[in-house]
Amino acid sequence: MIFFGLHMIGLLRLNWLYREKRLAYTPSTQKASFARSILLGVIFAAGWTPCIGPVLASILVYAGSQETLSQGILLLAFYSLGLALPFLIFALFAESVGGKLKALNRYLPYLTKVCGALMIVLGYLIFYNKLGLLNSFFTW
Repeated sequence: MIFFGLHMIGLLRLNWLYREKRLAYTPSTQKASFARSILLGVIFAAGWTPCIGPVLASILVYAGSQETLSQGILLLAFYSLGLALPFLIFALFAESVGGKLKALNRYLPYLTKVCGALMIVLGYLIFYNKLGLLNSFFTW
């Protein structure tokens, strides 16, 4: 986390993070199909697996340890809802929000540096096993 934070701030350059692989697709010459939709879903899921996998695994373990099946299903339903809602809301308002999001582009370099600094701090706390210190800020 510390290395990625240093990269985001700009103090360390990790060139392999700038590599990108894309499938060549030209909508004017290739038609959308069910198979292409499935392939896109598989690729999207593979890209999100490192982010979602550990959280989903812990929720599955917790849901599996519930007393009743309905309690486990309820936990998984809320997890799915929490994951899907932001995408659905964005899809509903994508056209009206698109221009406003472009206006935020000028702030992205600053936001990236702030997030990089947060990653460095969190990496330090995790490395030295001091993450519990954050609890002292939320004692209400």
